[in-house]
Amino acid sequence: MQIRELIIDGFGVLINKRITGFQPGINVIYGPNEFGKTSLLEFIRRILFGFPSKASKKNLYEPVNGAPCAGQLICELKSGECVSIRRVQGANNGPVTITHPGKESQNAAGLEDLLGSATKEMYENVYAFSLDELQSMQSLQGDEIKNRIYGAGLGLGTVSINEVEKNLGKVCDEWFKPRGANPQANVLAKKMKETQAHIKKIRQEAQQYESRFARLQELDKESQQQALAIDASEKKLRQLQLLHELYPTAIELISTKKELASLPDSSTFPEGGLPALEAIKRERDALKIRLREEQNTLEALDRELNAITLNPALLEHEHDLIYLQQSAEKVRSANKDLNTVKIEQENLCTKIREKISRIDPHWGEDDALRFQLTSLEISQIDLFHSALESLRQKSVESRNKLALHQERRDEERSKGSATPKWLKYFVYGLMALGGLMAVYGFFLGDSIFVGSALIIASMGVILFFLAGTKGEDFKREDTLQKNYESQCKADDLAFSQKKEEWQDWLKKRKLNPDISPLNAKEFGDRSDDIRNLLHDRTRLESRIQEMTLSLEDARKKVERIAVTLPGFSFNRDLSASIEILAKSFEENKSSRQKFLLFEKQKVGQQLKLKRLVQDLENKETELSRFILSALVKDEFEFREKQQLIEKKSALKNKIENQESQIRIRVGMGSAYDAFMQTIFHTDPIENQAELERADTRLKEMKETRDRLLQEIGETRQAMEQIANDDALTEQQNQWESDRQTLNEIARKWATHQIALYMLSEAKSIYEKTRQPGVIKSATAIFDQITANRYAGIFKPAEHDDIIVQTSDGKQKGFLEMSRGAREQLYLSMRLGLIEEYETRSEPLPIIMDDVFVNFDDKRAKEVIAVLNQFAQSRQVILMTCHHWSATALQSAGAHMIEI
Repeated sequence: MQIRELIIDGFGVLINKRITGFQPGINVIYGPNEFGKTSLLEFIRRILFGFPSKASKKNLYEPVNGAPCAGQLICELKSGECVSIRRVQGANNGPVTITHPGKESQNAAGLEDLLGSATKEMYENVYAFSLDELQSMQSLQGDEIKNRIYGAGLGLGTVSINEVEKNLGKVCDEWFKPRGANPQANVLAKKMKETQAHIKKIRQEAQQYESRFARLQELDKESQQQALAIDASEKKLRQLQLLHELYPTAIELISTKKELASLPDSSTFPEGGLPALEAIKRERDALKIRLREEQNTLEALDRELNAITLNPALLEHEHDLIYLQQSAEKVRSANKDLNTVKIEQENLCTKIREKISRIDPHWGEDDALRFQLTSLEISQIDLFHSALESLRQKSVESRNKLALHQERRDEERSKGSATPKWLKYFVYGLMALGGLMAVYGFFLGDSIFVGSALIIASMGVILFFLAGTKGEDFKREDTLQKNYESQCKADDLAFSQKKEEWQDWLKKRKLNPDISPLNAKEFGDRSDDIRNLLHDRTRLESRIQEMTLSLEDARKKVERIAVTLPGFSFNRDLSASIEILAKSFEENKSSRQKFLLFEKQKVGQQLKLKRLVQDLENKETELSRFILSALVKDEFEFREKQQLIEKKSALKNKIENQESQIRIRVGMGSAYDAFMQTIFHTDPIENQAELERADTRLKEMKETRDRLLQEIGETRQAMEQIANDDALTEQQNQWESDRQTLNEIARKWATHQIALYMLSEAKSIYEKTRQPGVIKSATAIFDQITANRYAGIFKPAEHDDIIVQTSDGKQKGFLEMSRGAREQLYLSMRLGLIEEYETRSEPLPIIMDDVFVNFDDKRAKEVIAVLNQFAQSRQVILMTCHHWSATALQSAGAHMIEI
């Protein structure tokens, strides 16, 4: 079977991958580290042999997209047929689907047939392996693999030759050991010598046996004759004893038969006799008792009917009374709540008037009902309220601004003159300049300069006085105040206009023009409350009317029914009257039901009495006929005849018992008849005398027999002491048995000794000439890889280790070899095992993951050459991340696979 295509739905980093182009021979998959080589190797393993469970500690290669592991292999069989193997992760290794052309199955056994019964262990360690598995000898130490490698030699599987030799030697020592005391053969030889000495002693004691044997024969003959005589005497004695014991019973039997024959015939007496008569009489008496009981019951029913009193006139008003019963609670509630409801109605009217007067004292209920604000009017009221409040707020703010402005002006006036600040600064500057110039001119002594300074200072002083006296001339007109005042007037006017508009809106709706929008809206809410109150008042009025009508109707019905009830006087308590009438009605209704029930029972009782009278007459007739059937006149004669029949029955039973007692002792048929004939001719006294004589003779004969038996016993005992010392036979048998056992032990010991010799010779020949086919194939491959540096590979018979022999005759264990040489040896072993396995099974694809890493250039080329030759009739898939190995394989004719 060879792979042609891989379809990976999800497996680790490999998602929705489709790898095609696989061909026979060597196929190379080249890629960098972590591109998915190990995942691809494990994917092929798990599609063929199943996914591990989540409970296992193995890497599950969960797909990175979270989907379950799944995929498909497209393979070609040796026959050329294409087959698809698909598996999805799940229980029991995951369900597998095998698709042949035109056929699909989900049978795991079909996959086993395709794999040639190769196991998971075999495939993962021999056919599909990575570098880590190649480097370990343990991967070839599984039982199945080890048996395939080594089992072709002696056919011992994993059994140790040294252990076999040791066990064989141990068994031989247990059977025989020269000069040994405990082995089985030594013990038996000693025992047989002791037995032979005992046999010789017993034979010397057997001389008087013949004379005693002759006497024993004579005694046996006399004993047999005596036994025959005793048997005849015992038989005669038993006959006499039986005749003596049964004689009274036989005589009584004869007498009973005569008495039975003397009684008159009674064959016409009815079957059952007196018990049947008594049964008929009991049935008749029971009918009489039932008849009296039923008559008493009928009389009791008449008394019950007479005791019942009815008021038919009251029952005629059943419909009204049922109505009163059903409405009793309603009447009681109305009678109780009527005044309360009326008071509630009056309070509600007062509340309605108060609420209307709060809106407008001149309004009536009709005005309140008519007044109802629509949603549009409510929106208008809200707009009016918002506008008025906004205008009022705006007017207040304008007035506040004007007042604040006036306060600020008054504050400024209180602080000083109205001279502008620039003028004051100018005056101060002139005065300061004149003063400075005067001081400077004084120091210079320049009078002109001093005079100019005085003029400038004088001008400053004059301007200072002019500014103080003429400050009012510097005041300007206050335009801000005028703006504030005009704004106040405009806001007041707008507020007044909106208020007038609001008042006109109220007047149109006949409302007080002085109310605010909030009050108007509140009036709307109040009008709604008033309407609800008016509705409640209407409901209360309807309820009052309904309760009044109910009470009036009930009162009329009570007055109409009261005349039918004697002694009843209607009072003002309507509920109590209804209760009294209802109680009387229920009593009369119950009495009527009882009356009807008793009437029905009375009719049934009369019919039952009629049937009982008829049954009693029939039973009397039956009794008379039964007595006449016995051919008697009356019951007295019937009883006499019954006694006669009972006597005959007792005599018959007595005869049967007596005959049974005799037959049990003497036998049936002719033996019984002969015995009864003997009774007629037997004299009891003579029979007793003969019985005593026979008993005496029998005792004498038994005493003689006992003496003979005693002598026989003594003679036989003496003979047995001579001959039996059966010890002679026992000792002879024991000696013969021990001799046979000793021969058997000797045969087994010799067989095991021969086996030890043959095993030793076979080991020597095996190690020189017969190595398993796997080892031979691996030797040829390993010699080619190492350029004949090693002379061969062989496996010693006593253990499972592999020994390598160099060209100069030295031997090495695999642990003494270099890492690369060990890997080359392990690779050779796997290729040899594949060759041996495929002689009997379908070839499978061989997959290797980076197995050339530790090979030098020369041996790597040799390995490639070996693989190229090995892959001529097989498919080998090599995965590598090394460019040099991919190039070398491609140069050798390998097919490159793109992923």
